[in-house]
Amino acid sequence: MFVAAYEVLDLTGATVSEALVTRAQAIVEAAAGRTESMIWDANSLDYYWLSYATAWQAAYMVTDPKAVYEQANLVSAKQDNSTLVFGDRLYALAPLAAEAITRLSWRGSRGIHTGPTVGRVEEETWDLA
Repeated sequence: MFVAAYEVLDLTGATVSEALVTRAQAIVEAAAGRTESMIWDANSLDYYWLSYATAWQAAYMVTDPKAVYEQANLVSAKQDNSTLVFGDRLYALAPLAAEAITRLSWRGSRGIHTGPTVGRVEEETWDLA
């Protein structure tokens, strides 16, 4: 487990059960794309961010633990022009947990540097004839 129920209480002030922490961790692992067993170093910064995310998710789930498993908070929908209006509550992931997940090392930029496909040609090697 990333955190225990007593640690959730220390971090958030919310009293939770170990079962709720287990469910919160499963949601965080799904959102992060890695399970606890895939995090090699328990002292890594990633492990700390995942423990914070799990604690915040567990505290978020205290008010209505089943709400995260229900459909999105859809207020209205229109057929033409595909307009959807959502309510003010995000059910699946706690906002602070989502923020912690964005700070994980593997969630960074996936851009790659591409250079020229051929070597540089100097001006004097051009055949101008």
